[in-house]
Amino acid sequence: MGMNENMESWVHKADVLIEALPYIRKFSGQKMVVKYGGSAMTDSRLKESVIRDVALLKLVGFKPIIVHGGGKEISHWIDKTGLETRFVNGLRVTDENTLEIVEMALAKVNGALVRNIEALGEKAMGVSGKSGSLFTAVKKDSDDENEDLGFVGSITGVNSKVL
Repeated sequence: MGMNENMESWVHKADVLIEALPYIRKFSGQKMVVKYGGSAMTDSRLKESVIRDVALLKLVGFKPIIVHGGGKEISHWIDKTGLETRFVNGLRVTDENTLEIVEMALAKVNGALVRNIEALGEKAMGVSGKSGSLFTAVKKDSDDENEDLGFVGSITGVNSKVL
């Protein structure tokens, strides 16, 4: 990168920060939910960018809360154990064995996120949806009355005090 390109990069970053200042002032100290999933979890450059952005949000005074998925990690471990993955209308049928793998895979994703954020010098804590009764849910019924989705549900409440 030449001197001119480097200077343009710094000027661009300064412009972005100047534009963001009113929002930083207005929302500093507020909780901010960041949905993290899909390609952002599998593309290493996107993953690094999201982690850096979340660390920056924390650094400037926000209280970011990352809500993450883990579909690809779950599928990987289900395949590795030899279980069959079934989907009904886009929803993974989740029996007891699958639920155990889901919990393990999501804990793995959660732990990696915590380590990546802490590697940038910010404190982080991983919380499961089961922790402190964070979520309440009801069983989700399939559109097909002959199909049971197992432990698939719809969230009916969030205990924000846990956060």
